[in-house]
Amino acid sequence: MHKLFISTVFMGVLLSAGVAAATEIAGTVYEKDSGRKTVLFQIKRSEQRVGLEYSGRVVFLAPDNSEAVVEEFAMKDGKPVSFSIKQNQLHESGEMHVDGKKALFTYKDKKDDEDVTGNMVVPSAINEYVRLHWDAILKGETIKSRLVVLDRKETVGFNFFKVEDAKYDGQDVVVVKMKPTSPFISALVDPVLFTFSKDGTQLLRMIGRVPVRKSVEGKLENLDAEIAYRYL
Repeated sequence: MHKLFISTVFMGVLLSAGVAAATEIAGTVYEKDSGRKTVLFQIKRSEQRVGLEYSGRVVFLAPDNSEAVVEEFAMKDGKPVSFSIKQNQLHESGEMHVDGKKALFTYKDKKDDEDVTGNMVVPSAINEYVRLHWDAILKGETIKSRLVVLDRKETVGFNFFKVEDAKYDGQDVVVVKMKPTSPFISALVDPVLFTFSKDGTQLLRMIGRVPVRKSVEGKLENLDAEIAYRYL
């Protein structure tokens, strides 16, 4: 999630007083299974917490430093409030916002809605969702969620569960898998693996589907990749 340079107690005082805690995170998107030798994109991620509010912006930068994809999100009291994406590679954009008990979706000027569930999560805040359920995940429980998929204008079921304790870049970590609940979705999207710090506060690596596309013989295709994160 975010790297703090002050004590947890002091941070609690700051947040209760409404003072913002800002974090900057960088990431590198590698070709999957390339051993981190083939760099495809860079990531700039900024997060901010003020009291019960948590928001952020994620930018995927192409090799020419242009913004390939931009995501923004906002949460309150652990629940999504809004999420938006600009997929500049495809010249498409969309957004979701919660209005009472409804999640309202817009993508490419088409709209839809569905009832809000207590386990709804947006892609940019998966790390926060896992953090909030960290104790249960460590106990071996399966955590159900409804992931916002903007280009489908709906949420899709995914389960989170612990895979193993492991070592990553010399430190103790926990690997968590995110797996579709629908056989149809499973046929389209492989499970995603997340590597978290031992206490669940930092997402260090992700392996799976990313929102940017890769050019293959002149066509933009879905991309499964490895992302390594650095906390600045």
